[in-house]
Amino acid sequence: MTFSVGLGYADATFDSYKDAGGIGIHFDGNRLEYAPKLDLSASILYERRISEFGTALFSLDYSYADELFTDVANNPAFAIDSLGLLGGRLGFSSASEKFQLFVWAKNLNKEIAIQGNSGSSGNVSYTQPRTYGVQLNYLF
Repeated sequence: MTFSVGLGYADATFDSYKDAGGIGIHFDGNRLEYAPKLDLSASILYERRISEFGTALFSLDYSYADELFTDVANNPAFAIDSLGLLGGRLGFSSASEKFQLFVWAKNLNKEIAIQGNSGSSGNVSYTQPRTYGVQLNYLF
């Protein structure tokens, strides 16, 4: 069993950003664009030999990012809310590790949120909905 955790903290603010939005409009203390204050990732992988033919594998992963701004003005209209996504994989790997078969799922928690925002143009992108798939690998 393997367990991994990653944690990031960024105090990414401008100390001084004078006249950035025009004369007399200062962005001092504003957060940098696309810089969440906190992000986290965690995963667990469990492998168990089930026979002389191979190994069963199970994994779960989770990622989280705090709210962030898409512009240096830190306009709340162009902010992206915090987001947490859960994914997983279940599969089999042959003893030779040449053959692998997995079923996987992304966004198991069905989180639908704005993931990208181009600001004044009004274009936004959303997280992918819950998706599933099958993956077959042959390594030679």
